[in-house]
Amino acid sequence: MRVTITGRHLELSEALKNHIQEKMSKLERYSMRIPEANVTLDVEKYRHRAEVNLHVNHSILTSKEESDDMYVSVDAAIDKVERMLRRYKTKHSRKHQKVLPESPPEQEEEFEEDIEEEF
Repeated sequence: MRVTITGRHLELSEALKNHIQEKMSKLERYSMRIPEANVTLDVEKYRHRAEVNLHVNHSILTSKEESDDMYVSVDAAIDKVERMLRRYKTKHSRKHQKVLPESPPEQEEEFEEDIEEEF
């Protein structure tokens, strides 16, 4: 997964970049088909915003969080997109499951008994 980190009105520290990379790498356990992720960090006075965009198949999952601390915002946004990804994965895996019709075995046994009694 290619992670692009963009900072608006702030300089990104190596510690923050590593923290984001580590959290984003945990998302790969849900799907190996995440080619790209964009993380945008923004600071406005005391508001620290984090926005995470995941490109999954032909969909984009987006989450935005805001708090007083950048690490808290990043963690909350990634946790939110993780829940979205988990829901997306279960929704699509259930959609593609094949449901086989079940025939009750009782009907088959009764039919065989009726045939034997006639002879």
